[in-house]
Amino acid sequence: MVNTVEYSLILNLSIDMACVLLSMVALMGVLMWVRVLGKNGIYAGILLILNILQITANALGLFFKGATLDYAHTILIFSNFFEFFFEYALSLCMGLYIISCMEDDDKTTGWKITAFVIFGLSAVLLIISQFNGMYYTISSTNYYERSEAYFLSLIMGILSILLNLLMTIRFRDRLEKSQRMAIYAYLILPGIAAALQAYLYGIFFMMLLDTLVLNILFINMLNIQARKYKEHERELANARMDVMLTQIQPHFMYNALAVIDRLCVKDPEMARKALANFSNYLRFNINTLKKRELISFDDELRHIKAYLSLEEMRYGDLLNVEYSVSCVKFLLPPLSVQPLVENSVKHGLSDKEGGGTVRISAEETEEGFLVCVEDDGIGFEPGEFKGAGTHIGLKNISVRLSEMCGGSLKVESVPGKGTKSYVYIPKQGTPEREYL
Repeated sequence: MVNTVEYSLILNLSIDMACVLLSMVALMGVLMWVRVLGKNGIYAGILLILNILQITANALGLFFKGATLDYAHTILIFSNFFEFFFEYALSLCMGLYIISCMEDDDKTTGWKITAFVIFGLSAVLLIISQFNGMYYTISSTNYYERSEAYFLSLIMGILSILLNLLMTIRFRDRLEKSQRMAIYAYLILPGIAAALQAYLYGIFFMMLLDTLVLNILFINMLNIQARKYKEHERELANARMDVMLTQIQPHFMYNALAVIDRLCVKDPEMARKALANFSNYLRFNINTLKKRELISFDDELRHIKAYLSLEEMRYGDLLNVEYSVSCVKFLLPPLSVQPLVENSVKHGLSDKEGGGTVRISAEETEEGFLVCVEDDGIGFEPGEFKGAGTHIGLKNISVRLSEMCGGSLKVESVPGKGTKSYVYIPKQGTPEREYL
């Protein structure tokens, strides 16, 4: 018949095994989604690893308690030390996770330093206790026994928990409600368990609560990312609507049609070519609304040339266009270069006395492809550019480049000298199945 002590041992070991399995399943999920979860996912993974190590140390301590094996005493010394150490490390990592959610180094540096100081002091006192036994001792019969200063180990743990709680309250406006609830649960429930454990010797339900709340924290991270993904999908849908409503601009259409109208009388053949370019321009914009995938730069360049041919007819000698394109067989989001050309014409050269030149270049580098749109127009001061808001927008272009192919947009301008816009497409960011 199993006595009370054996029953307690079996129960606690079973709880430890269940916690390890739960933590390993959550850790596998973190590893699968770490690229999506980002920095928060890394902290979640570290928290789960520390939790697994702490539970393993606890299980070893339970299993070898009272054992008569020669090496049992050594195992108990190390298992108990690391059980305390990993608990302190868990609190530190949770604090760093909370700080990472703030993304404000200036206001969180003090909190971060305090977290490390508490962890360092806790670790030093724990090491000292291994020599003077102020926290606990391992008897000659291999049993764990609390010492008079055991309460100090609890105080150090509670200090770390209180610091994390204060950070969560202080910066609550920067955390989503579900994040706050998960963090509160992690801090408060195990904290209550730690306090009860001081009086209920031999009952190990603190690690079970730790594990359950860590799983809740991970699930909450996935939920937040899923919601952000849906929001991003809505933003893309709105962006496509913006393209439909604004990219086909009435003023450009009126000007193009006016040019074609004049040419019908003066030069019918040129009017026919202008009408064909205008038709191609409109067709590309409308087809773009239906596309979610990347397109060849060759297609984007044809659209650019259709647009510029109409503007050259309108501005005449005031607009010069130069091309230096050494490669076109790469993919990029549609309407990621043409709006930059449009900005150069409309906001860079149209208001410049004597007109100017737009230069379009594309080259292959070792790591990717670089497209540059340059003009010698009036330029602008950083932060004062207003043209992007009238159509697809620089921010929209930058987001689509980053999301769709890992690309980037950089704009440089000097008032009175002109503007340069760089679109960079990394080779590794282009899906292999679509790469040309």
